[in-house]
Amino acid sequence: MLAPDVQAHLCLILVQTLYGAGSLVRRIALQHTNPIAYTVWRVLLAGPSLAIQQHIQGGLPLPERNEIGLIAVTSVCLLSTYLGMTVGTILSGPMVAAVWQPMTLVFTSTFSIFIFQTEDASARKVLGVACGLVGSFMLVLRDFRAGVVDSSAESGTISGHAALFVNTASAAYLTVRRRQLLTKGVCGGSATRLTAWVHLSAAPIVLVIAWLLGLSAEFQESACGGGCSFYQPPLNSVALGAIAFDAMV
Repeated sequence: MLAPDVQAHLCLILVQTLYGAGSLVRRIALQHTNPIAYTVWRVLLAGPSLAIQQHIQGGLPLPERNEIGLIAVTSVCLLSTYLGMTVGTILSGPMVAAVWQPMTLVFTSTFSIFIFQTEDASARKVLGVACGLVGSFMLVLRDFRAGVVDSSAESGTISGHAALFVNTASAAYLTVRRRQLLTKGVCGGSATRLTAWVHLSAAPIVLVIAWLLGLSAEFQESACGGGCSFYQPPLNSVALGAIAFDAMV
């Protein structure tokens, strides 16, 4: 039997491997489909898939009344993570999106140590956060060289950076907040049950956000060349396979 800390590290390695595989799968899929519609259907299918899984494993009880607001806020953070990455990639490109990702670790450390105080501060942690902030800001702020040829392109790039800021900050907040909710016993302290309810709650919210994004003809043009629907389900096998992978993983 492996020691608990070894098991924890093996689980983290597995999670990061799945995240990496998911990024590769989504990158291939988004070449064959509307990226916003992909994100919408990713969320719509994930909730029922997780609910069915929970039902098979013993049921999915309704959350307590005082837990509904906490789950709703967590759902908004989840959607901000997904849509921030999608919109940021559309407006600023995949290279800029990749450059922003180290900020997730910086935000997670900042939230844990200085805001929620779930981790003890130390000189080593503070120095690590400071180095991460300096490095990430240098990479991000120097990236305006890419594709900026007029005022409209510059505006698009700034909007893309803003979306990626929301993506990384929301991902960090989601990590810390989910841990807090489980510690408090929300959804019976079950991580899988909490994840199921967060995705189910996110479904109606993502439909509203997709409708709002669709009101901008300029954004539609950037996302899919214009004249597209953000509710249209992807029908090609590559996109469907990627959505199934995302929904299960």
